[in-house]
Amino acid sequence: MNHRIAFAFACLLWGGACQKEDALPVCTRACTTLTGRLLTAGGQRPLPRAEVTASWRTVRGLRGSATRKARTETDANGFYSLSFAISDAELADGFCQLNFAADPATYYSIGEPGFGFHDLGRDTTVQVPDYLIPRKAFVRLVLTNPDQLPAGPSYLMTCFYSCYGTNLVFSRTILGGGACVGWNRSAAETTLPLPGDQPMMLEPFIHGNSAGVRQLDSLFVPAGTTRTYFITY
Repeated sequence: MNHRIAFAFACLLWGGACQKEDALPVCTRACTTLTGRLLTAGGQRPLPRAEVTASWRTVRGLRGSATRKARTETDANGFYSLSFAISDAELADGFCQLNFAADPATYYSIGEPGFGFHDLGRDTTVQVPDYLIPRKAFVRLVLTNPDQLPAGPSYLMTCFYSCYGTNLVFSRTILGGGACVGWNRSAAETTLPLPGDQPMMLEPFIHGNSAGVRQLDSLFVPAGTTRTYFITY
C-alpha cells in the first residue's frame, strides 16, 4: 500500500479543532502501527522521552476535528511504536496525524513537528522516516552599521539554515531548518533561538537583489549557550 506522507504544520484550520480526551482504547486486532525514531544533535544522538501522538483528523468546511488514537514516548534510544484501530467512518473520511512534542525549554521546534498520513489502512505497519528535532541554542545578532541602512521598510535579511525534520544531511547548500530576521535602522540587535549542537549556515543577503549577492558563513553553537555574531552590510 502506498502512503502519501506530508509534513504537518500548525495552521488556522486546526485552531478550532476539538481534541477528544476520552481514554484511549487498546487495539487488539487489525491494528495500524506506526514505528520510527526521533533524533537530535544533527542526527548523531537519539531524542529520548519525547511525546508521540497519533490523531485522526477530519475537515468540515473551515473547521476541523481531531480524535486522539494513541500516545507514547520515545525510549532511551529515540525509538517509538504505537498502534491503533481505524473505524469504518475514519477510513472513509480524514487522515492520520502524527505529532512529536519535545521539551520546548530544551529543544528547537518549527511549528508543529510531525507527519500526515493519507490512505492509511488497517492491519499494517508503517516505518516512519527518522525525524530530527535539534537541541536549542541562541544567537545574539548585532548589526554594526545601522546608520548606513536606507530608511523605510527592511530589505536586508539574515537567515540560518541547518538540519531539521527529515533533512538529515548537512551541506553548504542546505536550506530551511532555522529562522530569518529582517534589519532596519530601528532594530540593530536581536536574539534568536536556533539549532544547537549541530552546524548551521548563516546567510546575510539583500532581499530581492536580482544580482544575487550572497555570502555564506558557517556557525556552531553548543546547546544551551548564546553566541554573539556581528553583521555588517
